[in-house]
Amino acid sequence: TAPPARTAVRRLSPHSLDPVLNLLGTFRQADRIGRLELSTAGLKKRNALVYRLVSGLQSAPRLVVTLGGGYPRNLEPSSPPFHQVVQSHMDVYRQCAAAHARL
Repeated sequence: TAPPARTAVRRLSPHSLDPVLNLLGTFRQADRIGRLELSTAGLKKRNALVYRLVSGLQSAPRLVVTLGGGYPRNLEPSSPPFHQVVQSHMDVYRQCAAAHARL
């Protein structure tokens, strides 16, 4: 079967003007709630897939990106897990900006 991201994008009408809503969770190894344990490389690969699939739609829909996840056990801003979550959130927006710059 197709990965969920591909399935969701395939279901969109190629002529739809509706925005694509995408909740990009940053579920890292230290995430105490999501527990998906994705690596930085895995998160970046997931982000790139979403941006590529959406940009390939004929109608070039608007992409709305929201964030979730990334709940480290150590909430101290100076802690490495907290820093990793913030970095992952920044990666979502940096990758989105880079993907749209190519359009």
